[in-house]
Amino acid sequence: MGCACSSSSIIVRIEAHQDICVEENNSDLSIAPVLQRPRNIQWCWTLSTHEEQWQNYTDIENEIIEDAFNENKNNNKVEINKNFIIDFQRFIQYRTNAFYRDISIKRLQLDQNHKSVHFREKRFGNAVVLANSFFIQQEPWPKRFWRLAIENKNKTMGDLTEDAATGIIKVGTSLGKAHEAQWLAKQLLAVKHHGNNVKAEYYRVPKQIGETCVYLYTKESFWYKSIYNFYCDYEFMSDEKLKTYAPFCHIMHLFLKKDFTSDSAISTVYRSLNLNDEQRMQFKKDNIKLVASTSSSKSREYAECFGNTLLIIQLDGNTQPHRTEEDIRCGSDISILSHYPHEQEFLIWPRTNFSFVKEDYDEIKHRHIIYLQCLQIMGATF
Repeated sequence: MGCACSSSSIIVRIEAHQDICVEENNSDLSIAPVLQRPRNIQWCWTLSTHEEQWQNYTDIENEIIEDAFNENKNNNKVEINKNFIIDFQRFIQYRTNAFYRDISIKRLQLDQNHKSVHFREKRFGNAVVLANSFFIQQEPWPKRFWRLAIENKNKTMGDLTEDAATGIIKVGTSLGKAHEAQWLAKQLLAVKHHGNNVKAEYYRVPKQIGETCVYLYTKESFWYKSIYNFYCDYEFMSDEKLKTYAPFCHIMHLFLKKDFTSDSAISTVYRSLNLNDEQRMQFKKDNIKLVASTSSSKSREYAECFGNTLLIIQLDGNTQPHRTEEDIRCGSDISILSHYPHEQEFLIWPRTNFSFVKEDYDEIKHRHIIYLQCLQIMGATF
């Protein structure tokens, strides 16, 4: 894939057949470029003339369209996924090589940063996978990945960042999301140079790279969903799969654990689920372990938007006085880096341990409430 680049651009070869053009950013170099992008533009489409039937493009489609619109390409068109073409001259969307009616599009400039109208149920309410005996007996994937790709390999954080971008493109292409994948990868490659002189074995992630990974993870895209499936598919975690997903996961979680300052005042977070009685029993044990990174919210109001069961997760170590506050840490408040800060997301790390405290039932809201206590010892999983 070729690209026409300006003199202020660099080309990064990500695979033998694929180049991605990355524009140099002359703004605040201490902040990841992706965090400086405007968030008050929303592109929409409709099959109807009725105003209320306009639909928003997805997060990444919106970014792709806005980038192309601002670049003012000579042909005034850009392709998004599923062979759809956006035509800026006629402000329509159409499909190549197929009978498909033209769709009207429009660009909205909002008074404030756009956000999802509803709490994202698939992100904050999908099933939580608990570890079984097979999972507990397996070597943790971070250790496998360290031996496979980092130990004695003389790799830099820049190399791992490029590996992460390659993994995104590989997964996205296989899912028919090649254009979204290329956009995500481009954002990572734009900050790769910050890690070129940082050895991967140093356990330090440059701020710009770490922030970019976290921000991309919060976008509504195939990528965070694929990462969740990667964690949960531990029985079939081949070396090839590790090389595809683990570079991004390694960078993001290492950054959150070692280099990112989270709000230590947070004592409780919330997560909703739809569970039957048998599934609820799985949470009523002295020690349970979450397999994957799990999104929760600091806002109980948001978390109660759906589900018949509310997990109230206590993060502090008050029930275990022999541990200091710094010892008890099971995740990070990533809302400041999120594309949707209003969700108040607190990301619980994979392989985190909790203990059942008690169960209540809210007669008014008809919701089961399960209280869990964090047992995680800082640094135990990485």
